[in-house]
Amino acid sequence: MGHIAHSQDFTTTRPIGSAGALGLDTLRSLDDLTRFLQTYLDCELALVTLADADGAWTVRGGIGLPLPQEVGDPAGLADPLAARACGMQFFAGLPLRDGTGRRIGTMVAMDGAERPLSGEELGVLRRLAGVAADLCLSDRAG
Repeated sequence: MGHIAHSQDFTTTRPIGSAGALGLDTLRSLDDLTRFLQTYLDCELALVTLADADGAWTVRGGIGLPLPQEVGDPAGLADPLAARACGMQFFAGLPLRDGTGRRIGTMVAMDGAERPLSGEELGVLRRLAGVAADLCLSDRAG
């Protein structure tokens, strides 16, 4: 499995407040980012996971609402090992970071078919993860 992320351990992730209280514009923008990533990488699933005081939330392309992660839910996966256990062979993910470098979540793309990730694709994922982090942090600040 090709991947560029580590396990999403929310015990070392800075909660952003309440992911469930993100503004509608931010949720739509995160949905747009995940849909774009899913289309650009031609993969089955793209999502953003966020930490808050109550645990982990997922914003999945095409759904547009933050959903609490449930055990065994492949849509809530941000861990390459758990993704593989659900049949995902391709996994590319990067942490979302605040201005101090602390992780606030993860942007992930995955697919059932194994394939490499090009340098250009990695660059796009990096830019999208940065935009997603900025959106979440600006929403929390406003």
